[in-house]
Amino acid sequence: MKVRVGSDGPHIAPSERVTPAVLGLPDVPDLEDELDAMISDMQGLTLELPDEVIQTCAALMARCTELHVRMVRVEGGSRHMRWVRTQQLTKVMELIEFTYRAASRLVEIRRQDAELSR
Repeated sequence: MKVRVGSDGPHIAPSERVTPAVLGLPDVPDLEDELDAMISDMQGLTLELPDEVIQTCAALMARCTELHVRMVRVEGGSRHMRWVRTQQLTKVMELIEFTYRAASRLVEIRRQDAELSR
């Protein structure tokens, strides 16, 4: 990461040498394997550690967003890529969002419990 200073202050941006490494889009079988791994990771989370769940969800959602944007850019003639995006990636993103909300709710419940116990 690198800090760039604009007219409105500093901004964190990816370094130029990292950017080319993440510009490509994996082939469909590799995409499906990655989505399967994300689902497996989500199943392994425990809501007893909501902070960890939130961090994991944020990281997974960042990767899913990256994949989504890249898929939209290249799917012009690829019906299969569109199918993967709409029928698989979208469902994984919904699962991540649902899990994130559940963990967020638990953090809030614990905060309220701590306040009430004072």
